[in-house]
Amino acid sequence: MSSNQNLIKFSTLIIFIGEYSLIINGLPQNRYIKTIELEPICTDNETGRKLLVGESLNRHDKCTRIQCIGDENLWQYECNVPSLNGDCEPIDGPKPNGVYPDCCPKYLCIKKLSGDNYVEKTIYDHYGNLLKKTTTQIISVINVISRTNTTKLTNDAVR
Repeated sequence: MSSNQNLIKFSTLIIFIGEYSLIINGLPQNRYIKTIELEPICTDNETGRKLLVGESLNRHDKCTRIQCIGDENLWQYECNVPSLNGDCEPIDGPKPNGVYPDCCPKYLCIKKLSGDNYVEKTIYDHYGNLLKKTTTQIISVINVISRTNTTKLTNDAVR
């Protein structure tokens, strides 16, 4: 090996040992850490509760959630009424004293398919996301009683 190659390996070893020493000994202790005390930024007018930025509060009686987004601004999340096609109506909600969004109603839509022989039922959440879909085939059973046979039996019995 040449002396240049030995010098490169030796300098690499010194750099590695130096970095390892920093890892073991840690960083210099003369750093300053600035602490910031968080003050309530938003106040909910209905409850009077103070919220920090990013903190949220459920209003159980209205099935809503508010969130402090800073500068005294509150964002309110409410149950949506989705735009759905067909004959749709709300089911199971809104639930009082629930937690948003679980307290929001779901929507049941009923649609007749293929000449009224099939019924499709779909359930959506308050955003309009499909939760469940079922298709039912309607089969009609008709029981026909022949009056001519009944009359003939009655006339035969009389003779």
